[in-house]
Amino acid sequence: MDSYIQFCKGLDKHVKKTFARLLKQSEAESQVLVSTSLEIDSKGDFSREKIGSEVRINLPKLFKKTDIIKYCILSWFLDPWTQFELQEFLRRKCAQMRFFEVETLYLYSKDLMLYTLFRENDCTLGSLFGNILQPGVFVNNYYQTPEGPKKIRKKRADFCNLSIQLRKRPTEPVYRRGYKDKGSLPPWDKKARTEANMVINFYEYELKKQREQLLAKNKQLELIYEMKSRGIDT
Repeated sequence: MDSYIQFCKGLDKHVKKTFARLLKQSEAESQVLVSTSLEIDSKGDFSREKIGSEVRINLPKLFKKTDIIKYCILSWFLDPWTQFELQEFLRRKCAQMRFFEVETLYLYSKDLMLYTLFRENDCTLGSLFGNILQPGVFVNNYYQTPEGPKKIRKKRADFCNLSIQLRKRPTEPVYRRGYKDKGSLPPWDKKARTEANMVINFYEYELKKQREQLLAKNKQLELIYEMKSRGIDT
């Protein structure tokens, strides 16, 4: 129990020291965003241009599992508004990349995330502090050479901030005579085979997705049970 408490304190200290600039900048931009989104006009009503606007989270491109784990950890140290938007983005990203265990263990609660890291479920403590929780994200850039395309890895700085995407002004519809699609339909047998393959692939994907979600949920329940048996609140 003492080692777990020391680990939590060490992680908290490491994140706040290593990512101090990101955390402060994210909090400042979030406060500015909140104040601007609550602007009112001379009549005391909310500004019409802010109504219907969309809040977006800005991040570097995340393709690796370790990068997603990193931002899952950082999400618990951000201000509530940024934390909510970031975790919603990470849930969609985990579902898209089929990292169901990451979503289940790192975004359920902060205590479960800490205990998962302490148990070294996905990485050792040395890799956690030495590789994952370090500034920057490596991305692959491709450039053309006479021999063909080559890949080079570049390190991008970490950033996490919110922005408001204002709604677009409505435009008048352009009326055209006839249909836009001037193409022809494929043969009926080819269309039937394509639809059948799509249905089969869909059911196979759904079955595999449900299996992976059940495995991740079982792992989560096992860790929660172990945490409660050790007297750790979830």
